[in-house]
Amino acid sequence: MKTNPLRFYRDCLQRAFAGWFKRIEGWISSLSLCIGLVLLFWHPGEHVEKTVTSVPNMAFLAVFLAVILFRLAMSPYWLWAEEHQKREVAESLRRPRLELGLPDPPVIDVITLGGTTSQSLGGTRQTVINRWVHDVVALTCIHTGETAVHGCRARLIAVEAVRSDGSELTRIVGTVELPWRKEDPEDHLKADIAPGETQRIWVGGVRDGGHIWLFRKIQSLPIEYQQLLGGPGTYRVLIQVDGDNIPTQQIKIEITASSRPDPQSGVRRGHAQVAIVAQGAPRIEG
Repeated sequence: MKTNPLRFYRDCLQRAFAGWFKRIEGWISSLSLCIGLVLLFWHPGEHVEKTVTSVPNMAFLAVFLAVILFRLAMSPYWLWAEEHQKREVAESLRRPRLELGLPDPPVIDVITLGGTTSQSLGGTRQTVINRWVHDVVALTCIHTGETAVHGCRARLIAVEAVRSDGSELTRIVGTVELPWRKEDPEDHLKADIAPGETQRIWVGGVRDGGHIWLFRKIQSLPIEYQQLLGGPGTYRVLIQVDGDNIPTQQIKIEITASSRPDPQSGVRRGHAQVAIVAQGAPRIEG
């Protein structure tokens, strides 16, 4: 792309003086008004007047010219700085960027249907459905950039069980990958996310007795992680999200799992409360 030198110098002049003389005019007008008001009530003595009139007029002109020369010398840098900032804003919009949060409402109700269908000799069929409703903890992952994210992974890297006295008991220091689909979780441990797309990271579901379990198959986890998260109680879970072309970021959530009767049916069901404790990129400090 060719650059026109005359256009560059014209832009420098515009950047150096655009709006500047108007501000100078405003300052001078305000200063003149203030001086006029002062002189209405105060008349300087002879020695003060002599001191003021002894300052040569060329000194004021020299200061004015020095300011003009300074602005002309700085205008190329100011132009470069403005263009650089515009490029940074445009490039930041094009970069892949994920925003982590909780769904609305923070806890998801999941209905699982299962059962059997029997058929009589006369051809009549009867289906018996077992219905479970339980709370599910998940994170939302919204892509706000303009470039697709590839190879995105969500890793559970720490779980702390909070005791009744408020102290914390570390349950895990390691890595367990979380699925992007609750169906067939072992086949969805990695995701590609298109611009504008929202995906969910599935953490765990609360059973009728208040136990909260990860959305992973038991056999796929090491033996020391097969009972994560665990029984009813409060847990602080640290999750890290990274990918092939995105920076790493972390989010810590607090999950309280319990069991309580359903208001409609009276049957006990799992219940969860979830809140975000902290977020950070590339990691949570402290």
